[in-house]
Amino acid sequence: MDLRDHEIRSRILMRYLESDYSQGLVQRQGEIDSIWKTIWNDPGHWRAAD
Repeated sequence: MDLRDHEIRSRILMRYLESDYSQGLVQRQGEIDSIWKTIWNDPGHWRAAD
């Protein structure tokens, strides 16, 4: 499947083309670290149900 069509319709992906767009990841580092620690300690919790 050609992803270009899907990507162009994605509001989230199109935001990356805005010069002032930021996810603020630096300011959210504590939140990100917490999520990764949870995944590392309990990987089964994040797996999709079969």
